Amino acid sequence: MIKPYFLLCCILISCASVQTLSGGDKDTAAPRIIKTSIDSGATSVSVSQFRFIFDENITTTKVNELLIVSPTQKQNPVLDVKGKELTLSLKDTLLPNTTYTVKFNGCVLDVNENNPILDYSYLFSTGLYLDSGKLSGHIKDITTNLPCNTCNVQLYTSNSDSVIIKHKPDYLTKTNETGYFQFNNLPTRNFKLVALKDVNKNLMLDNNELVSLATEIYTDKIIPDTINIFPFYHYVDYKPSLLHPKEPGVLRIAINKPLKHIGHLYIDDSLKDYQLSPSKDTINYYYQPTKDTSSVLLTIDTNQFLFTYVNPLSQYIKPIRLIASNSNDLTIINSNYRIKGIDKNKILILIDSNVVSATDIYHNDYQVIIKHPLNLIPNKIEIQESGITDIIGNKNVDYNQALLLQELTNTNLNLTINIDTNNYILHLYKGNSLYKTEYIKFSKNLTINNLPQGTYSCQLIKDLNNNQIWDTGDYFGHINPEPILFTEPFDMRQNWDKTLIINSL
Repeated sequence: MIKPYFLLCCILISCASVQTLSGGDKDTAAPRIIKTSIDSGATSVSVSQFRFIFDENITTTKVNELLIVSPTQKQNPVLDVKGKELTLSLKDTLLPNTTYTVKFNGCVLDVNENNPILDYSYLFSTGLYLDSGKLSGHIKDITTNLPCNTCNVQLYTSNSDSVIIKHKPDYLTKTNETGYFQFNNLPTRNFKLVALKDVNKNLMLDNNELVSLATEIYTDKIIPDTINIFPFYHYVDYKPSLLHPKEPGVLRIAINKPLKHIGHLYIDDSLKDYQLSPSKDTINYYYQPTKDTSSVLLTIDTNQFLFTYVNPLSQYIKPIRLIASNSNDLTIINSNYRIKGIDKNKILILIDSNVVSATDIYHNDYQVIIKHPLNLIPNKIEIQESGITDIIGNKNVDYNQALLLQELTNTNLNLTINIDTNNYILHLYKGNSLYKTEYIKFSKNLTINNLPQGTYSCQLIKDLNNNQIWDTGDYFGHINPEPILFTEPFDMRQNWDKTLIINSL
């Protein structure tokens, strides 16, 4: 016979819940150095191996990318870890009478929470004293107007411009999230300073990386202006690539750098006129396709590039998708495919059941625009079958939609160009997308109507060589990139008019 108290124990055990014990707040503190084999700031140092003892177990990551030793080492330093102890071994012969700086820069972190050491600097000198020279400044990406985060700032004792493509720098530091950099404990002397967005982490300048012009500086002198970095295209050949088609009748070719000269485009051995994007790095060709595969030949300068364009037309044989919207004097019909033609007699706008006579009906690539009197605003649209035909011959089915009045915004951009001897390029952006480009000669008032709601910004580019594109700088030619002025973002909302005055650079 099972006793009652035994049954009670079984019931209590079966009903018990298992709970995870709390370990307290998450550890966010970086490992702390509690002892070094040679004190930081020591002089007359002759050894090339240094030990660091931490208050917890550590590990390392991306040592060759993150560890900074200045003067820069030709051979990569080595970090060995055993529990709480780290050994730094310098493989280069130490230079006489030189101050060395070591920054872990995030490559040393604790084992449990991966908290990195970011701001620690370790100093020693092979001479009788520590150098005390300083240098600081800011780095900005001229193409975005944003601070360059984790940019290399590299110092050279050589005056040769080519040193940046052949050798590692003599001294190195990196910018923070605000683009700020600072060197400490430099020798008092002249340096060549170059900022570099070092994509492949080799400490040298390569094609398609961002670089600044070289600046001759002297230790402890203040750098007065922000240093700009710009794309480096030295000896970069044109490399066009055919973009995957998203719709019929549109062929796009992306180019790795802006076209300086107009090339020739052949489709199936026939020369074609094409459109070039405002940034001059994308070719757009619009046509009526008649087959699934075409040969494409692009000639740029003396180079030829051959592509096979495959775009099966069968995947696009389906009804056109249409969406209509209304404003005070316009009704706009948007199509998902490019429009080849319209039948005006089959496109009707109505107030209730009464047809409103349009003052004009026309179409562009993806829209049908219907103009009507201001006092007769339709609330319905009917498009009879085959009223709209797309680029490959698809026709719409019967389409009916109620229309709501949608007030579109208007903006007036008043551009004041102070230096009227230069031409300018205005880029209007909606968010991150280029909405409109205008080429401006001297002062000009520009009105852009019917802007959709959203956040906008402007770029004003000084077109110094009058080629209607932005030109990057030339590191070896000591030529700055063409200046770009950025406006602050501004909002456009319903029933808003906005005046924006942009002063030149």
